[in-house]
Amino acid sequence: MLLYSAIVPDHPVLIPEIAGEALVQVEETVNALLKLALKIHADSPDTLIILSPKAPILHKRHSISLCKDYVRNFASHLDPTKTITLQFQGTPSDDIEKMIEMALTHKVILEGYTQEHNCVAIDDAALSLMYYLHRIESTVKVVVIGVSDMGLDGQMILGSALREFCDAKKEKIAVACLGHVEGLAVEHITAITKALHEPSKLGSLLMDMEDDVLASQSTLAFPLMTLAGMYIGKKATWHLLGEEVFGAEKFITGYLA
Repeated sequence: MLLYSAIVPDHPVLIPEIAGEALVQVEETVNALLKLALKIHADSPDTLIILSPKAPILHKRHSISLCKDYVRNFASHLDPTKTITLQFQGTPSDDIEKMIEMALTHKVILEGYTQEHNCVAIDDAALSLMYYLHRIESTVKVVVIGVSDMGLDGQMILGSALREFCDAKKEKIAVACLGHVEGLAVEHITAITKALHEPSKLGSLLMDMEDDVLASQSTLAFPLMTLAGMYIGKKATWHLLGEEVFGAEKFITGYLA
């Protein structure tokens, strides 16, 4: 059962121990991330599927993590003697196998990966969300799925497969699409944020502006297209938690439910 699909910005400035004084420039987004983390914690999904643009990128296939734990250590710029340690459990292997099987029925290949000691390092895109979940002591189980070089249409097919998987499960599932918008014309950004209120139209909109999207620096583009695939023919309400500009980047935080 799909609870909701969230959009989460990715940037180290969103983490107090890294940002330092620059944090005041993104206060709205920080508050939005904390609200989203509190919601995830309160709703207690059995699995949090993270769609990350900075997970391993494979040729003609999508990566899916196979690991017991997700771990990340980083030093605090506020206190040089302090180290922040994030650690989350991975999703049960039988659930991952079902995701892989469901993807294959849609002719999408999900290829598993892990790292040393059956752990995966929390990537830079996932760091902000995982930091705020850690901060409120969330114990949600996680699986990370990466983008591929199959273009936007490949991402949409993956989204359809993930939605079918979620709908077939009795357990509660939440999805988080990670990334920010950068290098797109203002009218394109406006059109994307407007389409979030009608997610069934999001995919066709992104395909219409595919050349501009792929030429931009928007890390959100591919995860957003996966999200679009999840809502083909589906109705959902967009809940905006925060919207903010930081330099050349646009941060959007919210969820479809």
